[in-house]
Amino acid sequence: MNTRHVLSIAIAASFALLAQASFAQSLTRAEVKAQTQEAQAAGTLMPAGQGYAPENTPKVIATSTTTRAQVKAETRAAQANGSLMPAGEGYGPENTPKAPEPSTATRAQVKAETVAAQKAGTLTQPGDTYGMTRP
Repeated sequence: MNTRHVLSIAIAASFALLAQASFAQSLTRAEVKAQTQEAQAAGTLMPAGQGYAPENTPKVIATSTTTRAQVKAETRAAQANGSLMPAGEGYGPENTPKAPEPSTATRAQVKAETVAAQKAGTLTQPGDTYGMTRP
């Protein structure tokens, strides 16, 4: 067990020496600033944040052929006919949740249906998933 300790300490010491050697070869602040300015001038500087790599960055930005007034008019027209997608989750008009229709059953009818479902064993139990029945 003693040789294992000695061996692990020797390995750790060699890693520490290698780490110091790599830090000794690091660039100065002025050199890093100069490299950054060169990369910015050459257009190869990586954008801040979650940017794209320089080779994947679009070189040309597409320009719109539609005027601001035309876009505003299209938005107003879509809002007026109900086809404007709501902000946020992105429900389209065809996917917008509909409000449930009001019930046409009387309270007595609902109670009778509940009692019948309970007797048949098809009533959803508390805590069960909606629509699941107990065996």
